[in-house]
Amino acid sequence: MTYDEAARFVAAQYNSFSRLPGIIELQRRMLEADWLRLLGENWSHCDNIVCFARQLRRALPARRPIDELMTAGELDGYRALPLTITVYRGAGAEGGGGFSWSLERAVAVRFPSYARYRPASAPTLFVAEVDKGDILALKLDRDEAEVIAFKVRQVSQQTL
Repeated sequence: MTYDEAARFVAAQYNSFSRLPGIIELQRRMLEADWLRLLGENWSHCDNIVCFARQLRRALPARRPIDELMTAGELDGYRALPLTITVYRGAGAEGGGGFSWSLERAVAVRFPSYARYRPASAPTLFVAEVDKGDILALKLDRDEAEVIAFKVRQVSQQTL
């Protein structure tokens, strides 16, 4: 399947909760670079990424960063990052293990208040550090300044 065919299919068939598993299923039918581009362009439109952590860890290449997940502007932003970055994640008390983090504290603080992310437990702000070489991608759409990283070092957490 070509990138264009897959992009049209994903846009027509999936919502924000079915999109990621659908894209994961398309992997075996696409060239790796095309599939990574499709995933990168749809990443911010997926609302249940953490539910597919195991599949993503298996599917994504080991190299960091994964250039195809980023636009040219995001890749430039990634290159401008310092070697160690402080990142923030707003979630429920059990949500510190996710791999979507923000470069901006104010963005992370808002997440537990969104209906689609509202935690069952106390809203919590997690603060972590990540080495630039452990970042899979930087996503700058939706004004979230999102860092995708499987490996971060938690520094602190506080109930919001």
